[in-house]
Amino acid sequence: MVKDARCTFQLASLYQEKTRLIEQITELESSPPHLRVPRTTQAILTSRRSIYQGVTTLLHPPPEQQHLYAQTLRPVDCSDYLMMGYTTSGVYNIYPFSCRCSKPVKVWCDMESEGGGWTVFLARNNQTHRENFNRTWNDYREGFGNASGEYWLGNEVLYLMTNTRFYNLRMDFRLITGELKWGEWYKFKVKNEASRYQLEVPSYNGLSTIDHCFSLSNGRYFSTYDYDNDGSSGKNCAQESKGGWWYNNCGNLDPTIPYTPLGQLNTTCTHKNYNKKVPMLGPWLQMKMRPTICSDNVKAVYFNGYTCQSHND
Repeated sequence: MVKDARCTFQLASLYQEKTRLIEQITELESSPPHLRVPRTTQAILTSRRSIYQGVTTLLHPPPEQQHLYAQTLRPVDCSDYLMMGYTTSGVYNIYPFSCRCSKPVKVWCDMESEGGGWTVFLARNNQTHRENFNRTWNDYREGFGNASGEYWLGNEVLYLMTNTRFYNLRMDFRLITGELKWGEWYKFKVKNEASRYQLEVPSYNGLSTIDHCFSLSNGRYFSTYDYDNDGSSGKNCAQESKGGWWYNNCGNLDPTIPYTPLGQLNTTCTHKNYNKKVPMLGPWLQMKMRPTICSDNVKAVYFNGYTCQSHND
């Protein structure tokens, strides 16, 4: 079914129908000759089996052809890859632009956390090569870093993605002890550059093991050392923190802060420990998003179906 230039596959019913047809055909082929259905009926069923096997190949292409399928279908985010059958976390190309289709964006897809399909937009990882997050407004707008290491996806991409779908936001943080803490927020949205990439993240999942660290960032404008939009009077939080973020004051969540000399991130966020708020300190952090529809019973995959021929010189 095509709607708004995007292809929608209802995968659950498709797989059920495919399985039912293959079972019928297998039974027909193994039955005695005098019990077999007319040749024309069997030919039709065989043809339908071929069609469904072809669709399965499309959704689960062999490894050597996966990049070709992605270039053709142009998945908008990691959830599209998940619905196509990709279940391994790693670097993928996504196509969030409606017109600039010739330039895919490399992202890390988390295919494991809570069912997978998460598009990582901020990755921090204490490694040999640490990314510099003390960047300009333009850098944060366009994105920077390496999708296999540390990176920021880009505010313009976040705006384009979150204004064409409804997204949930998830933060995973690994403590010094190795324990993983998580937090989830609903209705994640970033406005356009004219609105200074204002953040909307109004709803919090109370089951999270990370506290509601976005409470002070909700409704704030993005801020960098060369474009101060924070809520702190007389201070430039980005300049003090040496990062870029939706700062309210200089003491709230700060995930782009540099590592400490011991290689830890002190984000000023807290996690829950027996009803106590404990500061989060650790070497690894990911912030990621996934369409809200992935939480529904009926899942769909949407591809960037815009025509790119006129834009690819």
